[in-house]
Amino acid sequence: MLRNRPSGKKTSKPQQNIEPKTEPVFHDETDREMLSMLGAGRTAESRSLERGGSAKQHDQVSHLRKGGRAADKAGSEDRSASSVPALATTVSWGVRGMLADLLVGLTFWNVTTMFPDTIFYFPLFKMAISGYELACTVQLIALVCAFASSRTRFVLTTHQPVFHFISIVGFASFYCGPAAKIMILAVAESFGGLCIWSALTSNRQRRYRAMFGLVLSLVALVCCKMAYISLNPFWYNQFNNTIGILLAVLGGLLLILDGAYKNALVKTIDGIEQLGPRVHGLIPLSIGYGSMWMITRWMSTAHGVVARWVDVYPFPAGILCILATLIGLLLSRHPIVTTRIWACLAVLGAIGLYFVSGPLGFLGGVLLLGVTASSWLAYTDRVCDFIQVHPNSLWKLLTLAHAWVLLLEVLTVWVVAYNFVPGGTVTRERVYLVLFAATFGLCWVNMDGFNQHRAQSERRSWIPRREVLITAGLIVVLLLAPASVYRAQRQSGTPEPSPEIDGFFTAMIWTIHFGYDNYGEGNFDMVLDMIHRVGRPEIIGLLETDLTRLFTGNRDLMEYLSESLHYYEDYGPPTRDNTWGCGLLSYYPIERAERYLMPSPTGELAPLIDATVNINGTLVDVLVAHFGNFEDTEDRRLQSELVHNVTTSKDSDRPTIFLGYVVARPSHENVRKFYQAGFLDSAPHYYDRWCEYIFYKNVLLHEFSNESVGRISDTEWQKGYFQLSQFGDPAKLAQLDQLVDKYRMIGENNAAATGSRRARQ
Repeated sequence: MLRNRPSGKKTSKPQQNIEPKTEPVFHDETDREMLSMLGAGRTAESRSLERGGSAKQHDQVSHLRKGGRAADKAGSEDRSASSVPALATTVSWGVRGMLADLLVGLTFWNVTTMFPDTIFYFPLFKMAISGYELACTVQLIALVCAFASSRTRFVLTTHQPVFHFISIVGFASFYCGPAAKIMILAVAESFGGLCIWSALTSNRQRRYRAMFGLVLSLVALVCCKMAYISLNPFWYNQFNNTIGILLAVLGGLLLILDGAYKNALVKTIDGIEQLGPRVHGLIPLSIGYGSMWMITRWMSTAHGVVARWVDVYPFPAGILCILATLIGLLLSRHPIVTTRIWACLAVLGAIGLYFVSGPLGFLGGVLLLGVTASSWLAYTDRVCDFIQVHPNSLWKLLTLAHAWVLLLEVLTVWVVAYNFVPGGTVTRERVYLVLFAATFGLCWVNMDGFNQHRAQSERRSWIPRREVLITAGLIVVLLLAPASVYRAQRQSGTPEPSPEIDGFFTAMIWTIHFGYDNYGEGNFDMVLDMIHRVGRPEIIGLLETDLTRLFTGNRDLMEYLSESLHYYEDYGPPTRDNTWGCGLLSYYPIERAERYLMPSPTGELAPLIDATVNINGTLVDVLVAHFGNFEDTEDRRLQSELVHNVTTSKDSDRPTIFLGYVVARPSHENVRKFYQAGFLDSAPHYYDRWCEYIFYKNVLLHEFSNESVGRISDTEWQKGYFQLSQFGDPAKLAQLDQLVDKYRMIGENNAAATGSRRARQ
């Protein structure tokens, strides 16, 4: 053995020159990485000089090389006296620290998802740019002011709980009007964002824990929203809002007790740790980082966004979206995440999401969500590597990234609201520009083998820490599983017995104003209560229902009503088709449904649903449509012709109901085209109508009613009480035939007069 080796030849080296080696003491993962970089061909002093290090930083490197406890103590005292700490303290990954970041992230997501929804109310009401949109730029100003200098960045990093507590004021906007709500949320999002971004740009252990807590809190919030059928529970009522405030306060207190934010600043001295294959430039990294944020906020903040893009019902499909985000996060340290193969999967997912409908397109969207979630860790590391090389450019990077997010968010409005905004003709119906710009931006930087390099250099496992796995498991067990069971029970319920007797049924039309009442609050419950108050009609046509967009809060009124009423539903054209939406709810089974994008050469894209409902064995065609605006005369003419052609191409004897938004007076030629198709007006003497109409064919009308409900929506509801012809009185059927002939003659005479007038012109 080595210790029994005989002493033969004596060494010629002088023994007195050999100093005993002192084993270095590692207090932090960062210290270990810094020491591992020493002796790589250049001295630590030259590395620090190249990166703009100071003499004090050289001394810190020297004491790491010596590794003596006395030098370490002196260095730590020197650092504590410094105005800006250079090395990090140990970060606890215990239950308290993980819960603190989870609750801080939950507060941030609650505020940031409500902010665009609140801003959109004003331009919606004015049908034009209102000026309140400038509130979005408050965060840009905050970023520049907070990260522009090392002093302000130091104050921000070491006072994260203060900024978090200020952001809690966002919950108080629940009690305010629309204008005050925007101002409060703008302040709350700015301070909450500063708290999050300062944590994500801290030393490695601090930013890792903050990143995992942030994304896990998003998963937890989406699970809660799924249980509330797309509504944010913390903004649902006063009690839930109070619970949200208490959780936010608890998160701030735990953050103070944990103390991980103290001395967590990344300085140039940390640049000695092993960087990735290369430090990317300012523009590519800003676009990539912003694209990751954009896709997360756009697609991952609700369970049903991807499903509504590809014409799939949100539940239970939304469970896969939540699991995709969770699994992607757990894979974020795997080397494959930063390879070209993984980037190609994201592109394929985006292609499937936009071009393919049904389950295959849905799987593409799920793939995109998973790839995006898996990119958080790599991008967070890249940003910090950039800081280490360019310590004074953090404010530029974050400002450009946020500006890129704002640009893409504005484009999501411009592609559908092109008829009301300047330059709308350029972006009209081009939502694919936003989707693929964000996807390619995400993949542009994220395929350089970054994780593989880190895994090899640090010899680390890609499996997340135990605390992350436990937290993810608790979210699944305590939130996702109960929410899924609750939703499944709601879907399995049966509706109340129909009041239908001898072939009677009720049809209703209502424009629900994008889920807002006239005071900027959500009107989901008020719409549901009104439907019950008017007798729960068996067939309901709703207009302006496509709310699964970033700027309308990714809500879903159709899902909410269909499960609350236990009705069958058809969502209409999917969200990616860039319409404002029209939906159909039916007590009776919907046998088939076809969706049309009606001709709209100049104005907004108009949707049409052509469905067949089975009313106790009798097939009834139901059409729900939203015509274009008053200014777009040619659009409305073409749309009325399409409805005429769709109707006349079917069985002329089949009962048919039209529920729509025609935007014309009863005497207008577009209305008379319905008469030519054999339709009758449910209220021929109601001359003050302007938008909503109920037309019917081959059924008997027994009653028509309407009511203006300005508190809930900006339009009235209309309801017709009908009877199927085979159950009707023969005398009334004969009168019905005579009435149809009369209306058809009126329509034909009007068409002839219109044609001769055009010929003279």
